[in-house]
Amino acid sequence: MKNLKDLFSRIIILGVFPLLGLVACGKNNSGSSNSNYQPSYQSCVVGQVAPAGYMCINGQLIPTGGGVGSLLNNVEFNASYMNGTMSISAQGGSYGGSAGGYGMGDSKAIIYYNGPISVQGTMTVDSSLCTSGTMYPVAGTYTLTGTGMIASGRISQLNLTAAGAANLSIQATAVVYNPTGLERDAMGNKISLSGTVLMNGMSCGVIYTY
Repeated sequence: MKNLKDLFSRIIILGVFPLLGLVACGKNNSGSSNSNYQPSYQSCVVGQVAPAGYMCINGQLIPTGGGVGSLLNNVEFNASYMNGTMSISAQGGSYGGSAGGYGMGDSKAIIYYNGPISVQGTMTVDSSLCTSGTMYPVAGTYTLTGTGMIASGRISQLNLTAAGAANLSIQATAVVYNPTGLERDAMGNKISLSGTVLMNGMSCGVIYTY
């Protein structure tokens, strides 16, 4: 009888441990998928021929996007006399960062992309912009297009053309930011512009946006 009790005890113990293991594994998998937001890519070595759809950058196989694509949308800018929105796209460049790189398919590509960009958007201004020494009306909505360079979220050599009521252009530097973190389609993406507004090639004021 004692041997029979020992046998039952061993069967119960052996049955419980695998169940506990399954529960523990389930918790670990669930936790890692929720907390590990950054994509994890397979490692690669310099000179390795990457499989179709990937490239080897900073020791990781990164999904390709042709080096061209949208970096940041819904980018707002505001001032007392103007406001608008724009989108920023990559025009070929490099990815970097101590933790490897992001492909164009990732929503945080703006953080690691370094290189030329193009800008498209709209801008609304009131009559207080470019009022000094001009006879042209400037109030209205403008279509923005332009180019620049970006590195670590800082934009230099930004040249914008504004098509609308007057012939405006903007030469500026800028910083993109979001209090909750930059992501391609996140609400709250903003650009802080600092530069000069030109009308017919002549300076008509300095702008600062937030």
